[in-house]
Amino acid sequence: MVQEKGFDESVLDKFMDLGGEDFIVKMIDLFIKNATNRIAEAQAGEQAGDLPAIQRAVHSLQSSAGNFGSHRLIELSRQIESCAIEQKADEIPSLLGELETYFHLVKNNLEQAKQRFEL
Repeated sequence: MVQEKGFDESVLDKFMDLGGEDFIVKMIDLFIKNATNRIAEAQAGEQAGDLPAIQRAVHSLQSSAGNFGSHRLIELSRQIESCAIEQKADEIPSLLGELETYFHLVKNNLEQAKQRFEL
């Protein structure tokens, strides 16, 4: 299920237990907003040649992705972070492209899941 959707749907059950449907909607919205911002920061860092900015952005994204069990987003973020730390700037653009593409899959599926909880 994680591979098809890009996130672990059982996380939504845990969020339901913690705070109900409103909490699920808020968590999804918060994740999408934060992940979008972190990816934009990483892309801006890549354009500016600012490897520490890239590292900070994707490190933060790892935690957010972990909350939703998005293992591929975590792995891509780790790869990008490693490249930034190891000064392998030439490997970052393709990984960032893959990260953005995969995030759109996750985002679309989370938005679909969110519709079940909105009135």
